[in-house]
Amino acid sequence: MLWFQTELQTELEGYQKLTDIVNTRRRDIELKQYNTFVNVGSGCYAQGVLLSDSIYVHIGLGIHVEMPLDDVVDVAGKRIDIIEHKLALLQDDIDKVVADIEVVSATKIVAI
Repeated sequence: MLWFQTELQTELEGYQKLTDIVNTRRRDIELKQYNTFVNVGSGCYAQGVLLSDSIYVHIGLGIHVEMPLDDVVDVAGKRIDIIEHKLALLQDDIDKVVADIEVVSATKIVAI
């Protein structure tokens, strides 16, 4: 469970960062290009340049869709809501397991 929770939190942070980048790009619209760092896997990053007004966005299940920057914030907001809901459900499950462990730990075993 904790591994899945960490993965969800990482994904949530990624969408929040994406929203910040797009909002920054909107403010600096007069720029012809936008420099950023792109995660290329295994914690390695490479410098990337955003030249157009559309990017590929992960929408879940390994699917990436090209969309205009104007739509990215909406999609990212929806994904953030979904991930936050999943995290809340996962935290409820974790709390139940912890409570069950505490009950079992508090129970004394009597030998017959």
